[in-house]
Formats: sequence, structure tokens, C-alpha cells
Amino acid sequence: MAQRRRGTLTSRTLRALLGLSLFAGFAAGVARSVAAAEVGFVYVPGNLGGGSGGHGALVIDEAVFHIQNRGDGLVYFVRDRWDHFEHVYTGLKNRPLHIAHVHVSNADRERILDQLSQMWVAQQLALAEREDLRRDVEAMEALSLGGNSIEVETAGLVDPHEPGAAASARLRGQLGARIDSGHLQSAIQEVESQIARTSIAYETGVRELHDRLALRESLRAVEHGWPLADAAKVRIVPAYDAPLTLAERRALTAYADQLVREWAELFASRRSDRGRAMLLTWARALAIQESLHENRLVLLDPLPAAIRPRSRLAEVPPESRRRWVDQTGEILLRTRPSVLSTRGIKTSRYNQLETLASALAWFASGSEDVALSDLERQQSPARTRSVSFRMPRDRRARSRLEMELERARARLAKAESAIQEKYAYDLFARNCITELERSSIDAFGTRARARNALGGEVTPDELFGFIPFVFFDRVVSRLRVIRTQEIPSYRTRRLSRDRTLGARIRESFAPLSHVYVPRRRDGDFLLFTDDVFWRRPLYGVANLAWGSLHLGKGALSLPWDRGVRLRSGFSGLFWSLPEIFFVNIRKGTFDWIEVGGSDTP
Repeated sequence: MAQRRRGTLTSRTLRALLGLSLFAGFAAGVARSVAAAEVGFVYVPGNLGGGSGGHGALVIDEAVFHIQNRGDGLVYFVRDRWDHFEHVYTGLKNRPLHIAHVHVSNADRERILDQLSQMWVAQQLALAEREDLRRDVEAMEALSLGGNSIEVETAGLVDPHEPGAAASARLRGQLGARIDSGHLQSAIQEVESQIARTSIAYETGVRELHDRLALRESLRAVEHGWPLADAAKVRIVPAYDAPLTLAERRALTAYADQLVREWAELFASRRSDRGRAMLLTWARALAIQESLHENRLVLLDPLPAAIRPRSRLAEVPPESRRRWVDQTGEILLRTRPSVLSTRGIKTSRYNQLETLASALAWFASGSEDVALSDLERQQSPARTRSVSFRMPRDRRARSRLEMELERARARLAKAESAIQEKYAYDLFARNCITELERSSIDAFGTRARARNALGGEVTPDELFGFIPFVFFDRVVSRLRVIRTQEIPSYRTRRLSRDRTLGARIRESFAPLSHVYVPRRRDGDFLLFTDDVFWRRPLYGVANLAWGSLHLGKGALSLPWDRGVRLRSGFSGLFWSLPEIFFVNIRKGTFDWIEVGGSDTP
């Protein structure tokens, strides 16, 4: 039993890690790769939002590793792609990047890369395990209260309440040559029997039950011809849609045949967790059949399972939203021919098309209830559905369930405690800088080896070692730095195009700027201070007065706007105070900037 659990955890974790490491490429900047024998230490000055005191990162080749504090008291190891990192920080967050290129040997560079990768994977494993334990506890609590259903991942891709669909019948006909109806019915009866005998166990929680229910639903979907669930579909926005070409129809037909073969191979395998893969494979084949029937692309929607309500479309200016639609649509048009290739459709690339189509539909909908996701990451379609089943309900079974629920709660508490102990955020002792410093040292085992490899030593225990700009200054002065580099912020790049006096005066004022559009999240301010120094205190006084004025207006409008203007005025007032002492933090941010072309906001 314990061996089986390790196998299940590994497969789930691999799916999670693959989903996190694949990027759809919505944001692409100008790549500045670090040479093979270099490690780049990156300093990002502060701005409103995350990391107002500054941020740090390590870049090796095109991979960037950095630490984030997401407001829940933990530090998160993030592995990013350089072009995306640059686009977000110099573009959307409008911060310059300072890079110190440190010469190292190829072997030492690999040691640092391995150490950072291991730290990232270790945290992903810990977080995935905690999430599995949370699901166990939630499901077992529902069962202990007399429930007879649990949410099953990917089961929501098909609809058991609708009559058999023609698309499903066609696929069933293709499958018939490999698996007859009697074989399917026998398999359904066998898994039903296994579900009825399922006993919640300490080692697996309800994961074994999840696996068996997913397998049963995948078999029933084929046997009864369940259609694709309407909520699981996404169609390309009409402005960027087109009828299928003859080459695309051939490619999709071949891909559907491949998916049917994969489903049959999964059916024949003995993997206990194959049910979710079978459901996804069958749903994709159903979507292709509908595409061929309608002669328009019908895809699965991968985004609802990945919603992270960090902001809402209602808070995004209409102009930015329109440009998001235009750019995402253009990317989709460029991507579609290469994905639907007659040379063969690859599932990972097909998933990119699904993600693009879903993002485009969300942006174009204009719904105020639509939450934005981390769209730079690919997500596999995994819509859940409540699935009912029969389990023993005698006194012995109930007693065992209550006992296992207590054990599951204890395991979840232990996992939470371990994560808190290892990853709890601390401004002085564990932040984005201290963890990068420790990683650089840990890669070599001892400080002496790290010192030899990097040409010097920067340790997190030094006075003020947790401050990003202090850390960067010490890197430059102590390590084997062969060159430094500054990548200007988006606004700075735009201002460099027009250096006339009139443009400089106009762009100094946030309300008059042609580059920047004032946003509530940036607070109310009058003058930019990031590109001046000696005049900064004077500008800061003007910003204080401007923020105070809007704070008063916000107080008057409090009954109508629920404090939106009041918070914006207070933010403007608060972040103007450092400017009086020559310190700039607020730089303005952008909802949208052009990628790979014009810098028009």
C-alpha cells in the first residue's frame, strides 16, 4: 500500500511540476542571456505592489530564480524565464534591472543551477503534498457527515446528464475494433466492486477512492456516449476564428485517432491513477470531433481550474483590455498553423492553443466577474464534478472513517507546520535576498568553496545583508564581477524617444503623461520622482499636497465608492513621504505594453 501511494504522489507531482515549468509565451521581451560561464545577480529597485523595498534574482542562461512573498506568510521559490521576468519587471511593473555578471567555471555554474532547481522542486513537492492532504481532509469530513459524493478532477469535462452524442458514437466506433462493449461493461462492474469495498486508509486517504471514481467515470463516458460538457468548451473569438483548412482537418483527424489509441493503451494498463488521463484524452477527442463537424475549432477550457483572483477585468481600463484581446488574438493566429500541422500535433503545443483560446475568450467577454489567472503558465483542462458512489455505512465503517479523519487532520497539521518552519517569511532573516545568498553558498557545501568559486563572499548574516541594494552593492564590490548592466524601465525607454523640453515637462506630470495612465493602485500623485534626484524633495512636497487633496475628495465620496478614492489618496500621501528624504519607491505601473514591437502602452 505504501508503495502504491508513492507512485501516485509522484505522478501527480510530475503533472504539477510540468504544468508549472511550461510557459505559453504570452509575454516575450528582448532576451539577454547570461553566458555559459557566468551567473547574473539581479537587483530590482522597489515600486508599489510586491517588493516595495526592492527585489533580487539569480539568472543562469535563460532561467531566472527568485523568491516571492505572496502575502500568506511564506516565501515561494519561483523558476521563471528571462524574457518573461524582464517583461513583467521592466515593463508592467516599470522597474529598472541592475545585473552583476559574475564569472564562474562551468562546473560551478551547474552546481548553483542544480541547487536552485532542487530547492524549487522540493518546495513544489511539499506544497503538492499539503494540497493532497487538504483534499483528503475536506472529502473525509464530507463523508463523515453522511455524504456520498466527492469532487473528482477532470470528471466535469463530460456531461452524464445529456443523451449520447454523435461525436461520442463516432469515437466509440473507432474504439470498437480494440475494445468491445462486453469488455467495457466488465471493467465498469469491476471498478464498481472496488469502490464498494474501498476503505479509507491512513497511507492513501481518499486518493484511492478518487482514482477509482475517475476510472469509473472515464469508462462510463465511453460506454454511455456522454457528450462534452458545455462549460468545458471554449471557442475562438469570432474576430480571430476561421474555418478549418483541409490541412487542419487532416491533422485533427490524425490527432483524434492518436488520442483513441492512447485511451485504449491506458485502458489496458494497470496504472491505478489512469482514470483522469483517460477522461482528458477522451474529452480532447470529443472536442476534435465537434471541431470537424462544425468546421471550426472547439477546444477544452483549461483556465477555470487555475483561477487565482489577484485582480478582475472590471479593474482593468477598457483600452488595456482591448489591447490584450488584440495581442492575444494575434498570437493565436500565429500559433495555430504551427500547432495544427500535418507533420503531427503534439499535445503540449495543442494545450498552448487551448490556453490561448481561453485567455482570448476571457479578455473579450468583458465580464466584471471574470478573474485573471497566471496566464504565462500552461494549464491542463481539469474541470471537476461531484461524483456519487456507494460505500459501507455500518458502525464499524463509520468508526474507521472518523479515526482516519483524525489521523488525516494530524498529518495535514504536521505538513503545515513543516512548511511554516522551512518557508515562513521573515523580513530580516528569510526574504528574497537572504534565500538567494544562502542558495549560492549551499551549492558548494562550505563557505570556503563558495568564496573560491565566486571570487568573494556575501553572507545573509551580515549587517543589513537582507536589504536588496546593499546585497547588490556587496556583490559588485566583492565577487568576481566581469561587467554590470542596467536595463531601463519601460517608461524610461519611452521617454528617451522624445527629449524635447515640452515632452520632458509634460511627462513629468502623471495626469498629463502620454506614456502613463494614472491608476488607482498606484495611488494619487502629481509628479514622477524616479528620474530626478535634487528636485525630488520639492516634487515630494507637491505629491503630498496632491495626495492630501485626493484624500479629502475620497472622504466625501466614501458613501458611493466604498473607499476606493480614499485608499488611493492615502496611498498617494503615504508613498510621497520618502520622496521628501530623496527616496523614490513609486514609479507607476502598466496594465499592458506592446510585446515584440512598438512600445505603445
